[in-house]
Formats: sequence, structure tokens, C-alpha cells
Amino acid sequence: MKVTVDRSIFDQYGTDCVPHDCFRNFLLNMGNNQNYMLNIDPAIEMEYVSSRLDYIDNAILGVILNRSINLPVESHNSDCVMVVGGEVYTDQKHFAPTEINEYLNTSATIVVENGKNDGYFVRAIMKHFAPSVEFEEQLSNNNVVIEAAGGSGARSRINYFLDIHHNKPKYLRHLVIVDGDKRFPEDNTYGSFKTQQKNREYFQSNAVFYHILEKRAMENYMPDEVYDSHRDEFGDSWVNAYLKLTEIQKDYYYIAKGFRKDVPGNMQNDASLNTDRTRLLPAAIQDLFSTVSDLDYQVLLDKPNGKNFKDVFPEHYNDSQVTKDSLLRRSPRKPTSGKSELEEIAEKIKQLL
Repeated sequence: MKVTVDRSIFDQYGTDCVPHDCFRNFLLNMGNNQNYMLNIDPAIEMEYVSSRLDYIDNAILGVILNRSINLPVESHNSDCVMVVGGEVYTDQKHFAPTEINEYLNTSATIVVENGKNDGYFVRAIMKHFAPSVEFEEQLSNNNVVIEAAGGSGARSRINYFLDIHHNKPKYLRHLVIVDGDKRFPEDNTYGSFKTQQKNREYFQSNAVFYHILEKRAMENYMPDEVYDSHRDEFGDSWVNAYLKLTEIQKDYYYIAKGFRKDVPGNMQNDASLNTDRTRLLPAAIQDLFSTVSDLDYQVLLDKPNGKNFKDVFPEHYNDSQVTKDSLLRRSPRKPTSGKSELEEIAEKIKQLL
């Protein structure tokens, strides 16, 4: 996080507008978090800054500025500004000296559907696409937390946060990540579609980062090498059938449940489903998976072998086969941006920090 200190702070340092203790606590907060960068408008003469501060604050400020110079410069501008009169702002991240420490002491929060399971996915992204952030250390220090909100509870989480932070969206340091849920590329009839659209509008209005996965779920980003190395766990026939899928088929196949889940609930146990995909599966899904043989279809009708698959599977994001290169093979860089979706998620998390 890059924090800019406005000239007004130095103009009124030591007054009721900028109490010594508030400014000192601000400096200590900045000093205690290695990811915080301090920026002072270059138009302000440092001699003027030094003349306004007492000896201790000058010393702490010097240490922080020296560290900030050596940190890598991010492409985004300052994330927030400390300014006299900042309390009048509700959305724009301008904070008064009496507010800034509350903001800096707020953990960056990544809201996912399942805190434990999706957490493995998020941690793998940061490990391989933002190693300099030292994400695991940030988690252990509570500088960042991963919160579970279920499939539709993210808005409630944000509303609760706003209730305890003066109903000012400027205090939010959140990224919401939800499953894509699409069954095929142009799907706009899946169960959570309308909820996702409403959530997107709500989060955008409150300046909350919101990311809908491009693939169906976090399982769909798992590198092929993991399946191949765990044939004893997933079942040899299932792995063989899965690895024959095209890349786009792997993006939308429901790994945790199989084809059976894409059939209306009252027909999921219909005996004809085992042999006749044309009768019950939606036409668009049939088209997407038309190259799948009848034998492989029968194998992929259900999830892989193993109990509690949904709970155990995400742990494989810790496997040695999961690397930056193997993740990029499942989520290639886009010609338009030159970035993978996973790199885009990592950048959003870095901005929170």
C-alpha cells in the first residue's frame, strides 16, 4: 500500500487538527508493515517537513522514507491520502489524521465461498505469481485474512463491515472472489447469474474489488500434472477420461460433481442418464462436450473417486506439480492484456496490501 501525506498535515502538525499522538501512531503503523510505502508530494521541500516535526517523528519518518525508496514501485498510484479535513470523504480514500490509523489497522480481506478450500487456491496464486509479497507471513500476522461467505453471503459481509466503520466505503480493503459457475462459455441461465450481476453492481458502487472466476470453479485451474500424479486417488479411468478433454472442456466440466450435476435435480438418478446424454443434458452442454466418447462420458458422469472430494482436492494446490508454469498452462496469458487471469488476481491482492 502506498500512502501519501498531504502538505496540510505538516502545515498543521501539532495542532488539534494533527495531534502529535495521531501522527506518531501513523508513523509507527507505517514502520511496522513492510508493505506500506510512504509518499510525500515532491513539491514539498523536505527541509520544510523536517522543520515542522519533532526530533522523534523526524527520525521515524526518515527510516520509512528510506525503506520506501528501496521497495519496488507499483504501477498504481497512491492507495490513500492523509489530509486535514479528510473526515468529510466517504468513498474517496482521503483520511483525516484521526481516521488514518483505523484504516491502516484494518486487515486486507479476501472474501471467498469456502475459506479453507478456496484459501489453498488463493495461496497458490500468491506463492507463484507474487512471491515477493510473502503472503504466508502476511496471513500469520493478520495483515490479510481469508474469509468464507458461502455462495451468496459476500454482500452481508461487506454490509457488516460498513456498519462498524461509520458506513464509509473508503475503509474497505476487500477483494471478493466467487466461482464462475458457468456450464459453457455463453451461459447466462445458471443459478447464480442474477445474483452475480447484482453483486457486481453493488461492489462496484462501493469500490470493492470483485472477481468472478472465468472458469467454472477453483478446481478447474488445477494443473493436469496433479491428476496424473494421483491416479490412485482419483481413479485411473477417471484421470484418463479427464485428460482427454480439450482445454475449454476442462474449463467448464463440473469436476466436483460430474455431468450428473448439470441435469435437473429430480432426474439426476434417472437410469437413462448412464447411456443417453442427449435426453437429459442441456443442449449447449452436449455441444461443448460432443467430442467426448460414450465410454468417457459414463466415467465423467460422476466426480473422481475418494470421499470428501471437495474438502481434500484443494489441498493439492500445495503439491510440487503446482508451479507457475503449470498454472499458466491451465490459465494462459491473454493476447489483449499479456496477463493470465491468475496474475490479475495476484495484482488485485497486492493492491490491497
